[in-house]
Amino acid sequence: AGDAAHIHSPVGARGMNLGLEDAWVFAQLCQTNRLADYNDLRRPVDERVVQQVALLSKVAAAEAPLYGFLRRFVLPMAVKVPLIRARMLATVTGLDHALPSVAMAGAKSELAL
Repeated sequence: AGDAAHIHSPVGARGMNLGLEDAWVFAQLCQTNRLADYNDLRRPVDERVVQQVALLSKVAAAEAPLYGFLRRFVLPMAVKVPLIRARMLATVTGLDHALPSVAMAGAKSELAL
């Protein structure tokens, strides 16, 4: 769980938030005696983030002319498109997926920060 479950580049700035999400889900599952569900709930999210970060790292570090063109010309134009910009911001901030509702709705967790 946490950062030990997903080692990746800092590109995308998702590491700490992903670890906090993992910890929150873990705590909720422990409270509801559903710890066996942890892998099914977190693995798809964690794997997708690791794949996204790997792609961003490749584009950021690549020296091939195509990647340079993408960084210098395509990306600046793409972020001006509202739908693309919103999707990119949601991805970077971690708001591109919902946390699973594992505890009873409205119940206050004693483990909440």
